[in-house]
Amino acid sequence: MKRFLHTLRWDIQLQFRNGFYYVSAFVAILTVVLLKQIPGDVNWALWWPPVILENLVVNSFYFFAGLVLLEKREGTLEAQIVTPLRTHEYLFSKVLSLGLLSLLESIIIILAVSGPRFNWIWMVMGILILIAMYALYGFIIVSRYDSINEFILPSALGDMVLDPVIILF
Repeated sequence: MKRFLHTLRWDIQLQFRNGFYYVSAFVAILTVVLLKQIPGDVNWALWWPPVILENLVVNSFYFFAGLVLLEKREGTLEAQIVTPLRTHEYLFSKVLSLGLLSLLESIIIILAVSGPRFNWIWMVMGILILIAMYALYGFIIVSRYDSINEFILPSALGDMVLDPVIILF
């Protein structure tokens, strides 16, 4: 448990240092401003799934992949192989740290646009499940690439396949 908590703290620090929290704040503000421009009486129950889904694609899928590429470039990933850190601790730490960021951003967007009248339990459970799916999918896709330039096109194609599957379910 101690290894996991240290890894979680390091992941949060790494994300903050590399501007992930600033990007999330910018995206949240931009999303709120754009959604507030929609005129009239809107049925937000229809709008929230695709809005939150695309928000999670950025925060979970691409942020996780970016962290892995950053750690590959810095040599951190290779150094962790010889440490006592287990693979599941490494993955769960990243999923949890990015999950908290994504969940917080999603809740702020929903509260700012449509208020607190929604089913909190189902929303949080759905967001957490999607965060885990997208983050681990990002890890699977990025594992064979060494740079962001090699990764972008295949990741966009993979995302185009995964998004409609999730929306259908």
